[in-house]
Amino acid sequence: MNVLTLITLMLLALISLAHFYWAFGGEKGLDTVLPTKEGERLLNPSKALTLLVAILIIGFAFVVYTLAFGEASELYLYLGWSISAIFFIRVVGDFNMVGVFKKIKGTKFAEYDSKFFVPLCIYLSFSVGFVALLN
Repeated sequence: MNVLTLITLMLLALISLAHFYWAFGGEKGLDTVLPTKEGERLLNPSKALTLLVAILIIGFAFVVYTLAFGEASELYLYLGWSISAIFFIRVVGDFNMVGVFKKIKGTKFAEYDSKFFVPLCIYLSFSVGFVALLN
């Protein structure tokens, strides 16, 4: 369990750091993490929204850490299940741009989504759910 938790915490930290990088003006990698159609970005999140996502993901890591190693209350258990559900919903997607059932295919983002982001979210959904289950 500790290895699973540590891998999950490291992944969440890396994802959060990437969002902090983009929130503070970084551009590298945006072409692979934002959905496009015919060369146009379909999402253009603001720096404030990207910063909020970075903070939320660090919060997710804190919940996982508390569930695995701390004195977790029932609130943390509910938060753990909620985080697991959020990542599972990301796996399913919006039936258009992201997720297993996306319609827009053939773009760099769609390729990365299928090869990397969906499997990552599957892992995070199940690992956070497993940590919550064992609490």
